[in-house]
Amino acid sequence: MEKEDLYLTIKLDYILRECCIHKEEVDSIKKEIQEKNRERIHRVFKLQKIHGENFFSQYVSISKKEGQWIGSIYSSYTEFLQRLTEILNISIPVELLHDNELLTLSLENRIRLLRSIKKEEELKKYFPILHSDFLEGRETLRTLETKKQKEGSTEEIKEEERRCYAMGLRKGLANFITVQSQMYDRYIHQRTQYKEEVMRNPLQEILNDKIDWNRLLMLITDAYLNFCEQLSYFTKRNRKYMRELERYLSSNQWNKKQELHDDFGKPITIEILNQRMKALRRKWGENTRSADWDLIPEGRLEDTGRGPYSRKCTMTSAELRRLEIKGENRNLFYDCTNYQLQLVGKSKNRGYVAYVYPNGWVMLDRPYKPGVVSSASGNASYLVKAKDFEEYSKLDKKTLKQKEDVHVFSHTSTWAERVLEYLESEGTQEEKEQAKLLIKRYE
Repeated sequence: MEKEDLYLTIKLDYILRECCIHKEEVDSIKKEIQEKNRERIHRVFKLQKIHGENFFSQYVSISKKEGQWIGSIYSSYTEFLQRLTEILNISIPVELLHDNELLTLSLENRIRLLRSIKKEEELKKYFPILHSDFLEGRETLRTLETKKQKEGSTEEIKEEERRCYAMGLRKGLANFITVQSQMYDRYIHQRTQYKEEVMRNPLQEILNDKIDWNRLLMLITDAYLNFCEQLSYFTKRNRKYMRELERYLSSNQWNKKQELHDDFGKPITIEILNQRMKALRRKWGENTRSADWDLIPEGRLEDTGRGPYSRKCTMTSAELRRLEIKGENRNLFYDCTNYQLQLVGKSKNRGYVAYVYPNGWVMLDRPYKPGVVSSASGNASYLVKAKDFEEYSKLDKKTLKQKEDVHVFSHTSTWAERVLEYLESEGTQEEKEQAKLLIKRYE
């Protein structure tokens, strides 16, 4: 089975509105998906009569398959978890919502609190959504009683009464608390079975010939860019996806004139998506166009006479792993800094990278290459001013080190802290302008 390793959650109404080939089929498609989810809830939780059509059916999750941007489409398990935490009044941002033992403990604590409630004021204070359900349900029962006196006991009225009774509304607050506690306890402890059911039953069978997949791909691109624009830091995984996404955007498969609209009515076009991509790459320092500079690499393996193979043979597995961790941490360090441009050395400088920072500093370093242990610590890094970058990076190692305004850092245990003092400094207005000019020349 091909690997699926990224999931985006998108509103079902949004997808159907923008991507459904025949608009008159929107309602029937939505109803079919909702009915399938009701059947799934009944199979797992035996609670078919309790919830309305939209419960756990308003969002879908779309996976990214390796080498593609659309893998499988599922009913959203994330929506299920979010709804649980909302109803039980647990404040967890969606990006921190992880389906693990800690979440189970948090949910179980809320169930214990719910079971201890004796007064309506306590329910309102600790579980406002359930309190609202309680009031709404009692009002519904009163309305149904009035309708029965006027119209008699119709099948529609009986069905609605059964739903209210199933929620525990017939015998007052104590019964409501008991029923709700049991129901949400079941959700918590049987959610793994529910997730398995969701993953076993993707929605492609319903959507395959009813969705314009190119338009859906544009929606997925928009959703992923929205996700990236809100990140407080960028990981290697995100950078990898950004590069893949850029390849898709630059391909010829797109209808350049096609226009969609988000939930706020803003247009989504290929041109707009490309503009947002470019802005993100600037923000996260993801511009990796090759620069024409010639820093003479320090510590080249062919100069030392000790290639990675011979070095590995003289080290224990523990020593090898220690060096690998050191190299991985060095790469992660740069990923977490705010560089705005990343320049890659050519020809004899291949493998060296220049990170350009907005405060006027440029760091020259050779990233750790997995599998080549000697690259974990065998090179120094050089910090130069943006105004001197093109001149100094042409110098040989010895001359470069002799420059008073060049800072050389060996990769010791404290190098990151020492480097950060420079990278996080404010920088003068002139130094910032020099950084902007350098970035502009290579963009």
